[in-house]
Amino acid sequence: MEKLIEDFSVGLFFWQLVLFVGLVLLLKKFAWKPILDSVNEREDGIKNALASAEEAKKRNAKFKC
Repeated sequence: MEKLIEDFSVGLFFWQLVLFVGLVLLLKKFAWKPILDSVNEREDGIKNALASAEEAKKRNAKFKC
């Protein structure tokens, strides 16, 4: 741990921070919306599948009686 503190470079830390912030901004601009859209689409698909299964279960219960 002491070696890490001794070898700490402010310049390297600064550039790593700048690159990290730039990467986060690029991801926010280009990737965040498509990822969220895909997740929401999947969520809607799962909800629809569950609703269909519940309807089929109710229809099937009517025919058994």
